[in-house]
Amino acid sequence: MATYMGTGVSDTQTITLKAAADVTDIRGLAIVVDSAGKAAVAAAAAAPIVGIALLCSGASNTLDGKDGAIKAGEDVDILIKDCGYAIAGAAIITGAELTATTDGKVFPLDAATGGYVVGTALESANAGERVFVQITKYFKPKA
Repeated sequence: MATYMGTGVSDTQTITLKAAADVTDIRGLAIVVDSAGKAAVAAAAAAPIVGIALLCSGASNTLDGKDGAIKAGEDVDILIKDCGYAIAGAAIITGAELTATTDGKVFPLDAATGGYVVGTALESANAGERVFVQITKYFKPKA
């Protein structure tokens, strides 16, 4: 019987990058890496999305109403694989392929335009709600 030491693959689910800009509430937003290697809020389906900012990212557990706030240069914890929560930018149904809106929220990819997918919705959600997502990053060409 063989003995195996370690998993043989990286089992890291998150990465930490410096924020490219100030963000009022980064929690649950789709994230891209800018040309300087910093975490930026995804602005559309036109750029590869690396993951979703963790719900514990940014300022938290404070009484100043600034939960999730982050300043340029501060750490952003990003979920890059497996499952987590994103913020819905539109109504989403279970099984929808999700991409990013101009403010980093996720919404169903329009098959007619195609674009980068960050994941698949594992539940339905309305705009502004948290939605449970399986991160499955890929590019889907327009239909």
